[in-house]
Amino acid sequence: MSTPHRVQFVAKWLLCASVACLVVLLVSVPAHPQENPTDSPAMDSPDKAEMKARLSQLKKLEIQLNVALNKPNLSESETQIILLQLQSVHDEMDSIEKELSRSNLPVFDVDLKSMDMEDWKIFLFQYRFWLMAGLGILIVLLVLRWMFLEWLRQRARPAEDQAQTSSSSFSTLSIPAVRGQTATMEAAESSGTTAQVLQADAGQPVPLRDFQAYIERFYETEGGMAARKTVVFILEQGLLWNASDIHFNPENEHTSIGFRIDGVLQQLATIDHERYRKLVNVLKVLANLVHYESRAAQDGRIMLNANGRTIEFRVATIPVLLGERVIMRVVDTVSTEYDLDRLGLSSGTLGELKKIAQRRDGVMLLVGPIGSGKTTTLYALLKWIRQTMPGTSIATLEDPIEHALPGVAQVQVNVAKGLTYTQGFTNLLRHDTQVVLISEIRNLELAKLVMQAGHTAQLVFSTIHSATTEGAVDRLLDMGVEPYVLFNAVKAIQAQRLVPHNCPHCRETYLPPSDLLERAGEVVDINRAVWQHSVGCDLCGGTGIKGRVVIDELLRLDDPSLLQTITNRAERLERLRSIKPHTLWEDGVRKAFEGETTLEAVAQATMI
Repeated sequence: MSTPHRVQFVAKWLLCASVACLVVLLVSVPAHPQENPTDSPAMDSPDKAEMKARLSQLKKLEIQLNVALNKPNLSESETQIILLQLQSVHDEMDSIEKELSRSNLPVFDVDLKSMDMEDWKIFLFQYRFWLMAGLGILIVLLVLRWMFLEWLRQRARPAEDQAQTSSSSFSTLSIPAVRGQTATMEAAESSGTTAQVLQADAGQPVPLRDFQAYIERFYETEGGMAARKTVVFILEQGLLWNASDIHFNPENEHTSIGFRIDGVLQQLATIDHERYRKLVNVLKVLANLVHYESRAAQDGRIMLNANGRTIEFRVATIPVLLGERVIMRVVDTVSTEYDLDRLGLSSGTLGELKKIAQRRDGVMLLVGPIGSGKTTTLYALLKWIRQTMPGTSIATLEDPIEHALPGVAQVQVNVAKGLTYTQGFTNLLRHDTQVVLISEIRNLELAKLVMQAGHTAQLVFSTIHSATTEGAVDRLLDMGVEPYVLFNAVKAIQAQRLVPHNCPHCRETYLPPSDLLERAGEVVDINRAVWQHSVGCDLCGGTGIKGRVVIDELLRLDDPSLLQTITNRAERLERLRSIKPHTLWEDGVRKAFEGETTLEAVAQATMI
């Protein structure tokens, strides 16, 4: 039973119980309850009349005594006698009045301040009906207030939030998916928390230009299920179009929805802010995030099972000026093969990487911007080592772990628990590890440990922030790594970029800009070149891009003479450039010559 239904169930039963208690009181308690004979003396009408008559006599006697007390020439003994008689009269009057006050008088006639404990007992017994009735009314009012607040919450959140289930239950909610297909969201207990798994049958990709029309149709025809339908549609299409990221960006008048396809962010549709808030709530429920928290950044994930494939959508939210920005990274754990021979690396680089991977010591570094495929190359290297050299002990230290690799011990960095890069790497070296992957070298302490491990019996793969291979050498020297340690430990540095691949369905010849042709002439014979680009079609979403091509360069640092260039930076950079078999630009030009990409894309990626 979901939380809203549980609240309604409890509220209904409390209301019924309160009404039942009131009915019982109305039936069982007389309209004018009498005192309990054991708690207070019985008092019938004759006794009450006699006491009132006696009270009248005492008042007359009090008047007489007061008159006598005011007579002149009274002796002291006479005055004392009259005072004693007055005191006796007053005591008797007080006693009678007290007895009369214990009869069935209206509650407003009771002097609460002058009541003692015995009076309170009698008061509570006589007015128990009204007290119980007031308590029952209070309970009813609290229940009604509870139900009213829950009703307000239900109106504030989308109807889709009712799919959230408790962590101790297992339930399945069927969701009609787009174009008559079916999708299922399962809430399964996993490690003590509820994991939302969305299952769908993958259909056909919708033309990118029709996204707006599809979303508008959902809101026109689906009513309360429109936000759910839109989310399923966006996730499904992101998968079918091989999007790497899905963007939801609040703007002034609306929120834009976009896919990053083949490295290019394409705006597909817009929705108003009210619809977007409901859509974000659905995403948060699926990602097990706090759906009502919009002032703090949150991270979660949505698992999608489609036709035997398991796709992970890593959801990240952050508050911005105009609302809440949501970015989803699409991670396909099945289709990524990590085949080193199929990455598209140049033959020279591929051969050198395999030679380095066969070593049992040294450091191999990869450099490049975010999204340049460094992790894919490193994972492919580890997979190649495991396949070609069985029995090799391999471990990784990552933040975060991108994919699960069979046969590899993968460690997640957890700074909050003290498992930093430095501490984790030190621990891994004690685990008989032969090959170690460190996702990034961030400081001097870790750099020294990596170099030390490369000097001994470990082969270490890692990345470092740099644009070029020779720039990575400067970066390590600037950190404080000793030159002789660097050139003895680091065996090679590889730089790579991903450039757009021409769509094969709309490819045609063209003439690149003259300045790029002039530079390309230093690499290939431009007189024999047939330069191609793609103009865009439905199969590539009108972008002319279908996939991406890797361009690379490799710098070997196993030449002892490189130590002689340490003191002169300009000489060192020139020497390092001269010993590279080819540069990123040269590899890109060759692939543009073969029609895989364009010179403009290569120039943009290599900043030429």
